[in-house]
Parts: sequence; C-alpha cells; structure tokens
Amino acid sequence: MKDYKQVGDYIEGFAKVRFFDGKYGFVHIHGKLLEGRYDEVVPFEDGVAYVKYAGGRWMPINKEGSIVTPDYNYKIETSLKEREENKKRLKSIIDDKIDGLDNYIDNMFDHLEDVKRKNKK
Repeated sequence: MKDYKQVGDYIEGFAKVRFFDGKYGFVHIHGKLLEGRYDEVVPFEDGVAYVKYAGGRWMPINKEGSIVTPDYNYKIETSLKEREENKKRLKSIIDDKIDGLDNYIDNMFDHLEDVKRKNKK
C-alpha cells in the first residue's frame, strides 16, 4: 500500500490503484503493475478494462495494458444492439400495460357515467 494512495478490490486478478499524484492504474494480484497512468479507470470485466486518458478519451485495454483490438469493438456493438432490442421489448411491455390501464380507466368513467344517468331518473 505504500506505493499507492488507495487500492481497490481485486477483480479478475487486478485491483484499481490510485497513485499519490491522483492518477489511476492497475496492479496484478501478484504485485506486477500494468504500464500506464490514467485520469480514471473502470475495473476489468470479461478481460477488458476502460481507462480515461488526459483529454477525456476513454479506451478499452486488455490485461497486458494494450488497447483492445477492433474485435472487442464488435462485441461492444453487439451488446449495444442487444441493449436497444431489450429497451424496445421493455417499452412494448410498458406500452401494453399503459394501454390496459387506459382501457380500465375509460371503463371506470363509462361505468360512473352510467351510474349518474341511472341516479338522475
């Protein structure tokens, strides 16, 4: 801990570390530090972490500290497509529930109007 101001939990064998200069990086469970210091980092998931370079640009890196190949970008696009499909499905379910609720409310108002008419007679 003396080399770092802060050390996070180990995820996939790496911990997020904060250096005394305020930059972030990763240290392996066996103590090897990945090259690079970044403005911010997001821990590893499925072998990839995200790091924010000076200037605000985020990039995915692998467990060797290298920027990830375009193959991973395909995975990101695929997961974004899946997310959009899930959002559409969820919106459809919500719309169906709202339509059902609208119909229920309309029926209740119709019923109240009927009761009012009957009471006027």
